[in-house]
Amino acid sequence: MDEPVASLSNSKSHILVVDDEPEIADSLAEYLVNKGSYKVTIASNGQEATAILQQTQTQQREAVDLVLLDMRMPIMTGPEVLTWLRNHPQLKYTRVIVLTAAASNRDKVEALTSGADDYITKPYYPQELLARVRTILRTQQLEKELQNQSHQLADLNRVSRSVSAELKTGDVLDRTVQGVHEIFDVDLSAVYLADNGKDSLRCRSVHSSHITLNVDSIPYIAGGVGAIAQAYRERAGLCITNPDDERLVPAVDGPAGLKIFSMMAEPINVRGKPFGVLTAVNKKRGEFSSVDQELFASLASSVSQAVQALVEVANRHPLR
Repeated sequence: MDEPVASLSNSKSHILVVDDEPEIADSLAEYLVNKGSYKVTIASNGQEATAILQQTQTQQREAVDLVLLDMRMPIMTGPEVLTWLRNHPQLKYTRVIVLTAAASNRDKVEALTSGADDYITKPYYPQELLARVRTILRTQQLEKELQNQSHQLADLNRVSRSVSAELKTGDVLDRTVQGVHEIFDVDLSAVYLADNGKDSLRCRSVHSSHITLNVDSIPYIAGGVGAIAQAYRERAGLCITNPDDERLVPAVDGPAGLKIFSMMAEPINVRGKPFGVLTAVNKKRGEFSSVDQELFASLASSVSQAVQALVEVANRHPLR
């Protein structure tokens, strides 16, 4: 079955237009692409729509964020598509705006009772439709962000507990850099510790998702040069989202061959004194958010507490 697909834009939102009238479907798709910068796929009936939606699950295709669904169609009607969607274990929360030519309260109630998130009567005003599309997608994005933050917080609590349970400083650092990947999904994470003098830092643990690295692959930082050294020197976290940020010194702040697009760096303090720096480099999806920065600072604080506890134990029970 061939699938007419409108042009892709920079927007991540993917809309499925389902209408058995080609002129309406094509004009609506064109408007959404040109005015809303969405990716749009067209289905000519309900059966084709359910096939496309199912393929997003079985063939790892790009998920549909919103369905614009005509109520009256042959083969499979709009309410039948809605019933199928709301009973589907993975797709039941897909957003749906129903397009209906009927303006009676009975038809509006039918649309909402069937599981639609909103409805628009034909002939519709394009500006109104676009406004409703944007509102629903904005709400959906906020819900996704809240869900992601909830998952991040759960991961942070789990990683912080496991870090606190380690009995050696090296194990604390190794568990931390692994935890950074679990929470923030970055290209590289590393921990630097102070080494032989002011503003000198040596990498003590590193983890990368796509290149093989060890601590000897990471540049030694001396003389207070670069963003990582700044976080250590000023004992303050920093977040960089621009590869041209003047604080970055690529030859110092990352391994050879890795272009730095974004970075978080957070100081690790022990007994009130600077001890090292925790870093996260290149978030894979989107930019580092203010929530990311708060969670990252919290993780660095957990590392500080864990290392301080180990230092205190070592001081109470020195080797004889």
